Amino acid sequence: MISRRKYDPLGIVLATDEGLLQVEPGRAPVVAVAGKRFDRVDFRDGLGLASVPGEGVWVFAGKRWDLGWEGDPRSVSVTTAGDMFIGSADGRLHLSQDKGATWSTIDGVQNVIKLNRFVPPAGVTPYVAAAGEVTDGIVIAIVGGGCWHTRDGGSSW
Repeated sequence: MISRRKYDPLGIVLATDEGLLQVEPGRAPVVAVAGKRFDRVDFRDGLGLASVPGEGVWVFAGKRWDLGWEGDPRSVSVTTAGDMFIGSADGRLHLSQDKGATWSTIDGVQNVIKLNRFVPPAGVTPYVAAAGEVTDGIVIAIVGGGCWHTRDGGSSW
């Protein structure tokens, strides 16, 4: 039996310099979070992430947008399985599997960067620019370091 999450649709979510806007067809835009300079947003099946550089990530888990992670985000991603990823400026990859209630760090990514398994161009500080799920694992893109794949949740890349 296939089980689907039940959620209220978000409509279109826009990350702007003035805040986070939600637009549903036939309705006026709603300011979901005001006064923040959002630069990235991702949502899928009623779960959403939106980032503000130097401040953190707002999480939507079905009701409203709340600050769910503090730090300096560089990327956000929600997978079809409901996993949430944040790539931070310090080169770490953070994962939540409980709709943003708690976050853990996938240490293997930091090891790839620390062990110099690649050499970024001069002046480039590596960080996870994107994360996504594939059939047999996770794929990430590291600025200055290419794409990396894991089949074991990040223990090896």
